[in-house]
Amino acid sequence: MKKAYFLVPAISMVIFYFAFYSSAVEHYEAEAAAAEQAVKDKFRAQQLEDAENRKIAIEAALAENVKRKAAREAKEAAELAKKEARQAAVDALDVARSDRDRLRDKARDLEGTIQTVESETDTAEAEIQRLSN
Repeated sequence: MKKAYFLVPAISMVIFYFAFYSSAVEHYEAEAAAAEQAVKDKFRAQQLEDAENRKIAIEAALAENVKRKAAREAKEAAELAKKEARQAAVDALDVARSDRDRLRDKARDLEGTIQTVESETDTAEAEIQRLSN
């Protein structure tokens, strides 16, 4: 009987191990491996998504860079055209002032010549008057 107290629990433990515990351990290990694989797959999917998002962000940044470059070139071209137009206006103003000054000097010279001719004609008429009297 004393052997029964020892054998019954030992046999029960062996039956429990082969019937329940070994299959439960395999099932638990399989679940743990599946959970670990799921975490790895999720991490890999997140990495792929991040890589795709970075690629999209880089493409958007490059497109924006091209737009900014085109806008900058257009602005520089407009500023250059404005600067050239301003310089052309300044040059035209200088030419107009030069022509005005030249024509004013010429007009003064002609007025002086007219006064000289008028005074000479007056003296000539006076001489004619004096000689005819």
